[in-house]
Amino acid sequence: MVEGIDITFKQLTYKTTTGIFKKTEKNILDCISGTFRAGELSVILGPSGSGRTTLLNILSGLVQDNFQGTLNTDELNYTSLRNQSSYIMQDQMLHPLLTVAEAMDFAIQLKTGKTMDRVQRTHKCNIILKQLGLTDLGDTLTENLSGGERKRLSIAVELVNDPSILFLDEPTTGLDSHSSSKFVTYLSGLAKSVPTDLSVLRREHFNRWYSSSSYYLALTIADIPVLIGVTIVFISISYYMTGQPIEHQRIMLMFVVGILISFTAQAFGLLASSIFSDVTISLVIGAGLMAVHMIFCGVLVLRKDVQPWLKWIFDITFLSHGNDGMVLALFGYNREKLECERIYCHYAEPKDFLKLIDAPSHISFHSFFIILLIVHSFTYINMMMKLKKIN
Repeated sequence: MVEGIDITFKQLTYKTTTGIFKKTEKNILDCISGTFRAGELSVILGPSGSGRTTLLNILSGLVQDNFQGTLNTDELNYTSLRNQSSYIMQDQMLHPLLTVAEAMDFAIQLKTGKTMDRVQRTHKCNIILKQLGLTDLGDTLTENLSGGERKRLSIAVELVNDPSILFLDEPTTGLDSHSSSKFVTYLSGLAKSVPTDLSVLRREHFNRWYSSSSYYLALTIADIPVLIGVTIVFISISYYMTGQPIEHQRIMLMFVVGILISFTAQAFGLLASSIFSDVTISLVIGAGLMAVHMIFCGVLVLRKDVQPWLKWIFDITFLSHGNDGMVLALFGYNREKLECERIYCHYAEPKDFLKLIDAPSHISFHSFFIILLIVHSFTYINMMMKLKKIN
């Protein structure tokens, strides 16, 4: 790793456009130049609106376009600079339900991979916590830390891989230049707040804890055990209480269809939350989406009863495929005649009931996977666009 890096910027200009109807161009940075030298503590001071945070965002790589000028480092390109630096933002969000020690171990494992065993990770953690005065807070939840303690923990989790450059925005605590084997470029500014649902992802992804695809994959996989478990419990109870035949094929089909419904519902939930950062709005929009799916799921209204130009909605409604799958699992595949205590039961034959509700001839499993792929793709793309926008 490079021991010292000088950062030089020349004729740096950054403009932004404000206003909704009448667009106005405003200069945030206007042809500024300067140098931050290796091994020195550098500070940017200025009144509110002077462009401190904008300059910090450009130097750290958070903003990589829409600016003019040159940014040079010793024998390194801009990408190399990013790979050897960490950026601690003003509103540095931490996982509230992790203790200080757990947050540190989590950071060390993500940043160093398998290069360190548990003993080495613990030693590294203890050294950094001691340097920042957090040794006695190892078992404290991060949500119970004071503002200053939370800021120091934010610094600690970024020091685990010894960054050559450390950018700090609006720091309330000091950091001794000897606390790292490298040098620290210490910058102060006033950061714009971003939606808290994306703040943790923004910080950890930007500081190279993991890739965006790894984050999204982990977010999706983490829910799988719960989704499968809850679905199996619900279907087991409801299947038995409604007196359905104990046939392994039907029970397995019910489990498979139920699990696919749960996975697809999760995907739509992620989509709603990725579009709207506010939890309340996400819940309202999610409920609205579910209402549409329930209307066109084949229970309230049948496909054969709607206008021809509305039939396509049934094809893109996952609850419609789920309802068809469960009905076929229960009454299809040559099920025996239903029990009837009356002289005449019009729908004693399961096939007559399936014909009434306009059920398909087979379960459309591929439709679930197509819908899942489309919804997850939209969610991931929207997440990346939102990250780029707030950057």
